[in-house]
Formats: sequence, structure tokens, C-alpha cells
Amino acid sequence: MVAICADDFGIDAQVDRAIVDLALRRRLTGASVLVDAPINQQEAEQLLEAGIDIGLHLNLTERLGQMPEDAVMPLRGLILRAYSGQISRLWAAQMIERQLDRFETLFHRPPDYVDGHLHVHQLPVIAPQLIQALGSRSLPGGFWLRDTRAGALAGSPWPERFKAWVIGHLGMAKLAQRAHAAHWLTNRGFYGVYDFSGQHRPFAVMLQQWLTQAQTGAVVMTHPALASVSGDPMAQVRVKEYEELAGESFGQWLDAQGISLRRASQVLSSLP
Repeated sequence: MVAICADDFGIDAQVDRAIVDLALRRRLTGASVLVDAPINQQEAEQLLEAGIDIGLHLNLTERLGQMPEDAVMPLRGLILRAYSGQISRLWAAQMIERQLDRFETLFHRPPDYVDGHLHVHQLPVIAPQLIQALGSRSLPGGFWLRDTRAGALAGSPWPERFKAWVIGHLGMAKLAQRAHAAHWLTNRGFYGVYDFSGQHRPFAVMLQQWLTQAQTGAVVMTHPALASVSGDPMAQVRVKEYEELAGESFGQWLDAQGISLRRASQVLSSLP
């Protein structure tokens, strides 16, 4: 039993519609929400009605909606400042608390899980403040944090494996330790990392390989959209991902392989 989650709900209507559509088709089990994007209550209700895990996509790099200018910074600068201890703990705490509050305003409940836009949730300074903020809230049963460390990638090209390794080693080990100490769950293997803006294998090939190798409790990250998003470097990738996930052939392949897609909150809660 594996979870397939879609990132970036809220970034564009084409993304939002794709995520809702795939959730209703039972091809997605989770959606990560950019809460500062201009999401209206009707869109939030549609996501709730889809019956999937809904998570906070913690964002510290992408300016959206009415966010103040000092709420984000370029990813490279954020990483360098996090590792050199130049990020204010107060700033990190305020950004996290504001987004958690915004999530609860939109969905009338805490998130089923938390991850990070560009995986920022695992960075030094950010991660301990996230743990502290979550610890002060009433979280749902089965709450989990996204573990970015890759699952088995046998047969994947070296560039894919290297990028997955880098992402999984930006602080995830310490974050997982903190999460487990707080008795929260983490996924068991992470997939979906490849060169989104450059050359890569067909998404269908990668998706099938990930799902074949994934162990129970793993999470596959996706970024679907119904149509190209203007100015988005991932525009074509998003459309290809949607087409594959929504396709009849993918459903037939899942059935033939005996692969069951389930909400990570439910699967992880049942594992020893």
C-alpha cells in the first residue's frame, strides 16, 4: 500500500482542478496545500470532499497572494542561511505558525501531514521550529511528516539517484528523530524526484518503477496540472504527470500489479 501525493495545490487553477480530479478518480491519496495562495472556500471544500490526506506545503521561497516580502527568500539563500545559523528562530516560528493558522482557517481542522515546498521543512532552524509549533497543536490521528529520504531506486539513472540523495540529506535524519520522539509518523521511502526542467525518462516509466520498488508506507510525490501554467518552468511536466495518472492504462497497470493506493495517514497508523 503506497500513497501518491500531489504538491502545490493553490498555485494555479489548472493545478487545483487536476488534483481534485485525480483524487476523485482515486489516483491520488494526498494533496499538499500552499495556504498563502488565493484559495477560496469552495476550492477548500472540494478538496475535503475528495476524501484524501490534506497537508500543509510549508512555503518559505515562493511569494504568493498577499504574503509580505520578508516572508520568503530564494532557496539557495535560505539553505545557506539555515546551515550557517543566520536565520532567526523567531522569523521561522512566525512563518510556520502563520501558515498553520491559515490552514486551519481554510479547512477548519489541522493538517493530516506537513511537508515543505522545495523540501524546506527539513532545514536546520526550520525543522526544530516546525516540531515546536506542531507540538503546541491538537493534531489528528495518523498525523505524519514527509520524510524525503529516497526509497529503493535500483535501475534509476545516476542523475536521478544523486538528486534524490541530496534532497534526502538536507536535514531529514534529525527531523525524523524529532518526529518519532514526539510520537508522530513518517513515510517509509520517498519517490518522485527527477529533473523537472531538463531531460528525463518518460514519467510513466519512472512512476511504474517507483511503485514497483516502493515498500508499504512509501510516498510518491507528483505535480499534476490539467494544462500548462504560464511562466511555470514545470509547465509541460505537470501536464504529462496528470495525463499519466488519469489514464486508463495506469489504472489497469495498478490492478495487474496488485498495487493499492491508500492514504498515508491510514497506512502508517497500521504499521508496527
